Amino acid sequence: MKERLDYEFVGGDGKVYGPFTAAELESLVAQGRALETSQARIVGSGQWQTMDVLLATFKADAASAGKGKADLSASGSPSQLSGQFKNWVSDSGQKDSKGSSPSQATSPSTSASRPVAVHQEGGNTTLALLSMIFGILSVTVGWFLCCMPGILGLPAVITGHISLSQNRSKPTVYGGIGMAKAGLVLGYISILLTVGLWFAAIFFPDPDISSVGGTRFEQWVDEPAPDFSVTTLDGNEVTLSDLRGRRVIVDFWATWCPPCIKEIPHFIRLAKEHDLIELTIIGISDEPESMLRQFAQKEGINYLIASDELNFAPYNKITGIPTTFFIDEDGVIRDIHVGYMNYNDIKAAAFP
Repeated sequence: MKERLDYEFVGGDGKVYGPFTAAELESLVAQGRALETSQARIVGSGQWQTMDVLLATFKADAASAGKGKADLSASGSPSQLSGQFKNWVSDSGQKDSKGSSPSQATSPSTSASRPVAVHQEGGNTTLALLSMIFGILSVTVGWFLCCMPGILGLPAVITGHISLSQNRSKPTVYGGIGMAKAGLVLGYISILLTVGLWFAAIFFPDPDISSVGGTRFEQWVDEPAPDFSVTTLDGNEVTLSDLRGRRVIVDFWATWCPPCIKEIPHFIRLAKEHDLIELTIIGISDEPESMLRQFAQKEGINYLIASDELNFAPYNKITGIPTTFFIDEDGVIRDIHVGYMNYNDIKAAAFP
């Protein structure tokens, strides 16, 4: 009678387990305690193969020797094996009820030609894939979302950490470590870039550079301001030409723009110091009215706010915010400033 072959394989914890018969290996795969992609070999040999290849080779050899399924069933059916191995956990290295590791387990360091465990290549990779996708989007598409790649970097980091945690707890069920790590790296990079941009914009504002970009408007200075009408948050329609006889500040801004937000207290202070007859301040944003109303209430804005897009020159030439137009009593543009301004500069431009 041909001598029975014994096998060993690498578990999800990186340890080598064995010896097992071919039937026992098949049962462990069927029970989900081992993967078909797990590395396995004949005990004593130096050649590692995936479990499915090794079992297929055994079946072919057994069939050619005329033994059929006799050897495969010699060690018991899968249901019988379930009882024999009920305390054995292949993929987490847990101990049995007696407090000892599986009796067949050997240290990886004592096993010759130890392979790299391949359990990480299989299993559920959904979260890992999402992390990588969010990470890639954060450093590409994220730059078009108001220069804030961290918007997509945050979910990349969250899903990446969850994926790695799942893989550590159940390595034979969850995979995609490489994708999760890639998502984490890209996600953290985008978050750090976003934090850096906000920090620089708030604490080191360049008066000639906005949060998105800059455009010069010299050709419009000392020219009559093109007329426009907007509806403010209180429901009133305001027309620029109706404001002749008073100074007007038209500020193009957004709630997500750090330099814009930093300017708001200056406009509030200026509005308190001068009544509407002397000075009218209009803040125009293309954001939804509901968002602007909520933001204005939170910040205590006391000047006019409108949700609108002025699609004609020079207003449609704005490529960076904040952009502020200073218009005199005769309706002539006296200054156009792109970027952050402090209180003194705003007042000096409004009342030259």
